[in-house]
Amino acid sequence: MRVVFQNGTLAEGDIFIGADGLYSNVRARLQGKERLELPIYSDTNCWQGYFEGAGLPLNKRYSWAEYWGKGDRFGYFDISSGRFSFYSGSQLGAI
Repeated sequence: MRVVFQNGTLAEGDIFIGADGLYSNVRARLQGKERLELPIYSDTNCWQGYFEGAGLPLNKRYSWAEYWGKGDRFGYFDISSGRFSFYSGSQLGAI
């Protein structure tokens, strides 16, 4: 893969990772566009983080769980050494 930056710098490699966000110029160019359309707001707010699992009544047979409710979702998964990552989504509208 060969990439030429705006300042003329050339970079070559086996892969290219474009981590330039929601309004990604990289993703737009890969789709043959000058720029992407504005995103459509899904009316969902998300949170993520981690917690220590020690002392919590978690079922040891499972390394993850996900719970769904009306417009809500919560899940967690083991990331090692008794620590867990969690994610949560809720259709609350714009905050």
